[in-house]
Amino acid sequence: MDDFNETTTIISLFIQALIGLGAVTFAFLQWRINRRLKQLQDFVSISVHYEDKLTCLTVLNVGKSNLYVYKYEFAGKTESMERGELIPLDVAVEATYRIIIPIEELIMHTVYTLKLYVSDGGKKKYISEHDVIKSSFDVTRFKIETKSYTPIKTNWKF
Repeated sequence: MDDFNETTTIISLFIQALIGLGAVTFAFLQWRINRRLKQLQDFVSISVHYEDKLTCLTVLNVGKSNLYVYKYEFAGKTESMERGELIPLDVAVEATYRIIIPIEELIMHTVYTLKLYVSDGGKKKYISEHDVIKSSFDVTRFKIETKSYTPIKTNWKF
């Protein structure tokens, strides 16, 4: 009878160890899934459009967190802001950041790169690049197209 009790005790402890190991594995996998979902929830995405009437580039925040512009480079012009300028989440007209383009610059070249140095509310830093492409019809008439690319997470400093 003692052998039977020892055997059942050993089997019971083995099953409990397997259940405990399974619970720890499940908890670890759940933690990894939650961490990944959190990363996907707070993504940074920027869209740039050309406004013909204002001859400017409109920068829209289409991501999931507020962004702050600290510097931009466009057509040989660099402008830095000591304190970041907010591009809010809202996609309304009031929730945009505008970069005025001198017409003289547009006439000179066909492709420009706009670089935005931005930070999210959590102080993660990104560089967002956009191509601004001019298609000429003649000297006074042209069409502007923009291409936006994925922001690159980096640790820029000025």
